[in-house]
Amino acid sequence: MGDDVRAITAFNPYITKDGRQSFRFVAKNKLPSYYGNADLQHTHESWISNELGKRQYCMKGYEIVSKTPTSEDLIVYEGVCK
Repeated sequence: MGDDVRAITAFNPYITKDGRQSFRFVAKNKLPSYYGNADLQHTHESWISNELGKRQYCMKGYEIVSKTPTSEDLIVYEGVCK
């Protein structure tokens, strides 16, 4: 996984009003052809884990609380840190 993943995804960590660490991850609803028959959700969750690790965010783990497809052929994942 290289810089090409950043071209097809967006990651936004933030703190909620009640002080909880959260994040939003947006990815295309289709993987690039070089991923072959890889599972879309599993691949997205791997990318999320990688982003969290690089930023040292959600060090005690996280939970995906929603997964919403958009009309722009994207999937928006909302998550919270444990």
